[in-house]
Amino acid sequence: MQRSIGRWACVLTLALWAAAEPSLQPMWLGQEGGVVYVVEHGVLVCIDLKTMQVLARRTLLRGPGPWDNRLVVARSDDGLSFTGTGVTVAEGGGVPDLMYDAQGRLVAIFQYFPQDSEEEFDHIAVAFSTDEGQSWTKPRVISISGLPATAARAPCDPDLVLLADGRVRLYFTCDVHADRRGTPRTLSAVAEDCLSFQLEEGERFADPPHPVLDPSALRIGDTWHLYVPRMAPGAPAYHLVSGDGLQFRRLDDIRVPGVDFRGNVVPVPGGYRFFGCGQPGLSTAFSQDGSQWRPERTRAVPGLGDPAVIRLKDGTYLMVHMERR
Repeated sequence: MQRSIGRWACVLTLALWAAAEPSLQPMWLGQEGGVVYVVEHGVLVCIDLKTMQVLARRTLLRGPGPWDNRLVVARSDDGLSFTGTGVTVAEGGGVPDLMYDAQGRLVAIFQYFPQDSEEEFDHIAVAFSTDEGQSWTKPRVISISGLPATAARAPCDPDLVLLADGRVRLYFTCDVHADRRGTPRTLSAVAEDCLSFQLEEGERFADPPHPVLDPSALRIGDTWHLYVPRMAPGAPAYHLVSGDGLQFRRLDDIRVPGVDFRGNVVPVPGGYRFFGCGQPGLSTAFSQDGSQWRPERTRAVPGLGDPAVIRLKDGTYLMVHMERR
């Protein structure tokens, strides 16, 4: 009898909670003491039976995705042939970028998918290294103030650039209009600490109705270049330039055979190298001016995805990339 009463209490609790949250689709799982357990969209939710307050959320099983990957480190002497090191930056991550901040620290920024924190899942996070990538701090999720409440989802696809005054600018993907899903665009924000960002006014680039994803920025002298891949196999990449990094003007698209411009661009001796996705996992292109590009031959660790590369202080190269867990 007691068990039956407990079950009906759970069912009633679930019904009341669902009525309070009509957008959710919860399924009753069980009860222990004064706590009810339900599953909603693959997340275990723990609810206090007396107060109806959510005590905790825990991610359960998900389909295949970037949360199945870890971000790991590879190194190279020439920037073309990379070897894995066994160093892990984050468990559950994708679309990384790398830079040195004003204090000389290595900063890795990426989309974070921790399995033990639903609140941080699929948000942008950073990790720091003070020993040239030998070890990394625990990832910390960033904040972006000023985003409109109408944003369709959390920001993603981070790309960091150090500004002349020591601040950092973050270029990222976001759809700020909930009623215009499917048209993500490039926005930007600035911060002094790589953690607390303030949204900058306006859009850096949009091309509705086409989604604009995964920007990569490069400053050459007084000119900013922005590269944005098109989301179709073999399609050219958008190329834009700006005098201030805010107002961009579109140029002719860039097409390099065998090179997908999903990645990042790095200054190297004699010019600039774009590290992108390809077969068997890495493709690079070289340019002397940021506009005319030619493909290169590279060798990389097997299973590589989403490469981010930086030239270290000693002239060697460090890569952070996705690896299947």
